[in-house]
Amino acid sequence: MTYEVLQIVVSVAAALITAFLLPWLKAKIGEESWARLVEVVRVAVRAAEKAYEDEENNLVRQTAKYEYVLSFLAEKGIDLSESELDALVNSAVQELDQ
Repeated sequence: MTYEVLQIVVSVAAALITAFLLPWLKAKIGEESWARLVEVVRVAVRAAEKAYEDEENNLVRQTAKYEYVLSFLAEKGIDLSESELDALVNSAVQELDQ
């Protein structure tokens, strides 16, 4: 029961961050840079999903995938705040889940 409540809280928080932070970030960096950034994040998320698809433990898998994405983005020189990165990654994950 507690895990389900936590999932709901995290989902709502992610939705709020995505709804307000992403439009602000898009306006800040411009359309062309935004499109490139979103595509790099999508590639990182897809690669992480593939790299850790066989991991049995869900918590370990989620943490490993997130760390993989952050490392990938850092290697590409993407320097954003943690909340900005979280919003982008969550948005890409939601897209992938659909």
